[in-house]
Amino acid sequence: MLKDFRQNYPALAALVALLIFGAGFFGMTHPSSVSSLVLLGGFVIFGLGVYLITLIVLRASGLSGRLSAYTQRLITAGTVLAVVVLLALQSLGQLTPRDAGAVLLLISAVCIYLAKLQITR
Repeated sequence: MLKDFRQNYPALAALVALLIFGAGFFGMTHPSSVSSLVLLGGFVIFGLGVYLITLIVLRASGLSGRLSAYTQRLITAGTVLAVVVLLALQSLGQLTPRDAGAVLLLISAVCIYLAKLQITR
């Protein structure tokens, strides 16, 4: 258990720092009055948080020892992409159940294709 904590400590420390920075960033901005670039920065901060959480969950669950580094990156990138795209669509008021299903299906198909591509090499 201590080994798992030592392995996750850098990611946990980065997550805490990101949460503090994100709270300050989102507390000082108002989405309806800031420019698009600032909103993009918010999506990047949120995406980094989702990435770190996914990485911590993979390591804590023990899957990181059984999966290759490529597969771990594929899982984390797919998760981040799905969550951030769905959040972006929701924030624009364009998210419908059909769009959510299409985004998730497309990202799943790309991840499966990339996984099969890696296996055949």
